[in-house]
Amino acid sequence: MLPNILRKVRFGTLDELYASIGYGGTTAVKSVARIKDELLRLGRLKAEKAAAAARTTAAGLFGGSGGRLFPSASATRAEAAQVVSRVLELA
Repeated sequence: MLPNILRKVRFGTLDELYASIGYGGTTAVKSVARIKDELLRLGRLKAEKAAAAARTTAAGLFGGSGGRLFPSASATRAEAAQVVSRVLELA
């Protein structure tokens, strides 16, 4: 994660960032704002990936049942038990 953040503030290493702030090449406020923006962006990407994975997992668990979180009415008891056991494995 650190390399992505450093790219966002346009530096190769933390030492370069610290040196730039120290000699006045960039301000700490500007650097912190860019770092904050990058952390928020990375957090959103992570949340979107998790949501997509959850949707994919739910669709796989329930046989593409349109997002319903229960076995179909025509499922046998064995099929329903398998669905429940898969859900419990995820928990």
